[in-house]
Amino acid sequence: MARVPFARKIGPYFVKPWHLNKILHRQTRHNVPCNCYDEAQGRHHRSRPEWSRCSPRKTSFPSAKLIHQALRQEGCFNLRVYERRSHCGGVWIHDPQPARRKPSKIPATDPTHVDAPTCDGWPSPMYNALVTNIPARLMAYGDRPFPEQTPMYPTRQTVLSYLEDFAKQHDLMRDIQFDTQVLSLKKSGHGWRLATQHAGEIKEETFDRVIVASGHYETPLLPDIEGIVAFDKKYPEAIGHSKYYRSPESFAGLKVVVIGNGPSGIDIVSQLAQAPGAQLPILRSIRSPSKIPAGAVQVQDVAEIASFNAEDCSLFLKDGSRITNVDRVLFCTGYLYAFPFLDPRLGIVTDGLRLRNLYKQIFYQDDPSLAFLGMEMSIVPFPYSEAQACYIARIWSDRLTLPPLSEMQADEASRVAVKGDGRAFMVRAHPEDGEYIDELRELCAEATPVIEGALMPVQWTGERFALRAQGPALRRAWLDGKV
Repeated sequence: MARVPFARKIGPYFVKPWHLNKILHRQTRHNVPCNCYDEAQGRHHRSRPEWSRCSPRKTSFPSAKLIHQALRQEGCFNLRVYERRSHCGGVWIHDPQPARRKPSKIPATDPTHVDAPTCDGWPSPMYNALVTNIPARLMAYGDRPFPEQTPMYPTRQTVLSYLEDFAKQHDLMRDIQFDTQVLSLKKSGHGWRLATQHAGEIKEETFDRVIVASGHYETPLLPDIEGIVAFDKKYPEAIGHSKYYRSPESFAGLKVVVIGNGPSGIDIVSQLAQAPGAQLPILRSIRSPSKIPAGAVQVQDVAEIASFNAEDCSLFLKDGSRITNVDRVLFCTGYLYAFPFLDPRLGIVTDGLRLRNLYKQIFYQDDPSLAFLGMEMSIVPFPYSEAQACYIARIWSDRLTLPPLSEMQADEASRVAVKGDGRAFMVRAHPEDGEYIDELRELCAEATPVIEGALMPVQWTGERFALRAQGPALRRAWLDGKV
């Protein structure tokens, strides 16, 4: 019986790869169609994604590129890609003036509540002066380095151009249906029933495989802190989230408190403190020292916020101190894992803090015809997603097999025992990300039969481990103009 195509989601949008005519049928070994969509990629087949976006933190288009390319090279899949935006680039697309500055609901802790699109669509977290926090040498795909003139830490424009050039070089555009939103994904018999909307028309299709590669930078996490609801009601312009931050100019002369010291928090406080007219010092509320340097900026670290006081626009801290006359509170507190199209009965998303019932953060354990790509945090996103794409392609083309269900469940349980059952579960920082890439590379090398020229994960050499370890110091030197 012939198989139907699968769907896959790429970038922050759903993209669906269509039957790829002759180009995708180079070696139709199993005559299996393959599909991709922007917020959920779906499928088990051989055709690698050729566009990935890494965030930068972050990454949807990049992940899609990888799975598309990997599946293509297997020669046995028909692909479809659904993209919510009108052009490719995913999270690396810059929206200069987002229509909102915070989630519509404060606090924002519910992954089932997703803001509807605004007049400007679905804004990405790209701010004007964003540069990567990973060196270009480590960030690139294994088979395509950044151009020689690229600075050590590329700008968002450079990364977007890198992805666009890759898509053009590999002729990916023909496989993408733009301006298409994925509405729902449900198990149906031996396949997956996917509902999409394009130009006002809703369409349902069934696919063999589905890949969710939409990234995790869509739904802001804004914690529930005592008094925040009343504070937001009285001062509706005071609270914001880093997803909607673009430049420091709108904060000039204001007393600003930044909450969080991850990559975005570090960059943003640095920009705010160095901008003309800044009211110094910029206050940063943190739980622990950051491992990522911000450079020499005038920032004062303070304790965690215990409560908001709407009566006089002040903040009480957990160390007993108080911040008065606050003008702006900018949350750099990350994002929830939220896939509103996904059937909640699958049990993959519960509280939004981590993904559940996945093997190696890729395959849905109860039915590995559903896979996820590039979902962990603190990773080197492009090589990481590339390794996962290679592994998915070999599993779905039957050149590799997955372990029994009991072993996959035990693998997840062992990680919970080490990392806990919250957000830390999704963090795979150095050196763990490099070790993970090498693990998948070793598995991919065992695939049979061997396909000449099939995409392989990059080898995470000692040089790469060393450069990754030096990253914080290198970035500080670069920010200070010493590199």
